[in-house]
Amino acid sequence: TNVQTFERLTLRGDDGVWHRKLMRKIDIDMTRILSVLKDQKIEHGHSHSANFCLKFFRDKDGNIDRFRDPQLYLIDFDEAYVKTTE
Repeated sequence: TNVQTFERLTLRGDDGVWHRKLMRKIDIDMTRILSVLKDQKIEHGHSHSANFCLKFFRDKDGNIDRFRDPQLYLIDFDEAYVKTTE
């Protein structure tokens, strides 16, 4: 499995518009992920921004495919637990 742990995004020209749209999409997706966990009564324990990871889709040349939204993942569930109601 090929895992990329870090990718630097360099912005040039109209990339700023793409970057702003991407950041809004990430904010929406982070909220959705945390909402689903809350609905399932799962407490992550430390769901700060550093525990969210992006996986970018690639074009045929291996470059980031800016026409497809990246997948966002919440990681590091070592402190997670299920809330119980008493």
